[in-house]
Amino acid sequence: MGVGILKLVVVNKKQTPILVKSLITKIRSELSDKALQKKVLDLIETIVVYKLPRISRQELIKMFGLGDFDIKTTRLYEELKQETTLELVMRQLRRRIGNLSPQLQERISQLSIEQLENLAEALLDFSTEGDLVVWLQDNLTQA
Repeated sequence: MGVGILKLVVVNKKQTPILVKSLITKIRSELSDKALQKKVLDLIETIVVYKLPRISRQELIKMFGLGDFDIKTTRLYEELKQETTLELVMRQLRRRIGNLSPQLQERISQLSIEQLENLAEALLDFSTEGDLVVWLQDNLTQA
């Protein structure tokens, strides 16, 4: 299995789907620990996405042999959603109250996706940086 994962890194793009299907079959039959199985599948998914950056969701579903595959449950999707939401909230904040200090930017970048979504809604009522500071104080102490 380990050698197969290493091959996945170097095999040509055309052979990647075939190797992925083989690896997934092997992982599902040889690894009984579901947590370990998920970690290995996440690793394979990461390799595939880096190797084939233009791959569609449907192609991933087919490659991974998952008819009921929900991309929203993958680590990659969660990370992309987090980054996208953070970028959008930062743009909205800059437009609403102006440029933010590096300290505030850092605090905001540490928020969970749920906190970022709450901030995106709350910032509509902000008129000053002080409103943001108060919101962060109130919401970070509750987390």
